Amino acid sequence: MPSPHPLGFGLFFLVLLSCMGGPPSIPGKSSALDEGRTSFNLFLGRIAEGGTAVARFELRGPLQITRIEASCACERIEVQLPRRKPVLLPHHGEVSFLLGEGERCAFRIHVPVTQVGSRQESVRLWARGRDLPLVFRFVFEGVARYRLVPERVDLGKLRRGEGPKEFKVLIDRFDHRPFELRSIETVPPGFSLRALPKDPRQRLWTLKGRFDPRGFGTGPVGGILRLETKNGDRFSLLLEAFVEDPLRVTPPTPLVFGLIPRGRGGSRSCRLEPASWLRGWSFEGLEPKFFEVRTHREGGGLLLEVLLQKHATPGAFSGELVLEGPGGSQRRLRIVGKVLD
Repeated sequence: MPSPHPLGFGLFFLVLLSCMGGPPSIPGKSSALDEGRTSFNLFLGRIAEGGTAVARFELRGPLQITRIEASCACERIEVQLPRRKPVLLPHHGEVSFLLGEGERCAFRIHVPVTQVGSRQESVRLWARGRDLPLVFRFVFEGVARYRLVPERVDLGKLRRGEGPKEFKVLIDRFDHRPFELRSIETVPPGFSLRALPKDPRQRLWTLKGRFDPRGFGTGPVGGILRLETKNGDRFSLLLEAFVEDPLRVTPPTPLVFGLIPRGRGGSRSCRLEPASWLRGWSFEGLEPKFFEVRTHREGGGLLLEVLLQKHATPGAFSGELVLEGPGGSQRRLRIVGKVLD
């Protein structure tokens, strides 16, 4: 005669543990479960990426298990039956083992932690004569094996031609074990780095680096820095910076003179920042004798005025004022207009 209770007379015990990544955070390490329950949930804790989460639970008879279904891509599912060696079970399919009165069996589900983030898996077991399965749900959080502070390096906006910008990154393991950085690979152009142990036991490392924006054009720079430890672990760090033109011109060029009556001349001006950038200038595509450049400081900038001389001959003109800055850098200002006859 079947038991009137949904799960028979078995009293179920559930214990879930993490085998890697430090002790799990489990409220109530084990719990004796009431006979009427069919669903069980526990948190395995935080486990380092590349490790293995191991869920363990026990069943006590009398009970006969006939089918198993696991949601996870498990490495293996094994059960320890009374007086027998551990048996590997399929992830899905029919099984058959019987627990007598008071007998216990222990399940172990091994799940590889392949990515960072929260993950929930479950195992369902069907017992003979029962419509509802036993559902064992376990949740764990995959975390990076190596912690980097900061997790990425963004040097922000740097002016082209200015000196190097320094930075540092602290690196340790999630489980605080010693490690040794063996190599630094694929260093993005313009960046230089060196790794130094911060404590004698090599549990914490400092990655010191700098970026030199000199010689770069404007725009985003950087890339992925690859690091490898002596035991073969690999991880990466994103390095970013934005190199901007050290000279700001307001308003932006071109300087448009428009239509100028003969003998009147004219002028157009713009503001350069910083004032210390300008070293000199020259004209290209324009007749220098028809143009003059004047400058004077205005606050932290430099007001640059281009004058068209009154004796300029009629006709259209188009060319560039080449501004010369530090280190051979240049900025070209377009100049266009027409002197009417």
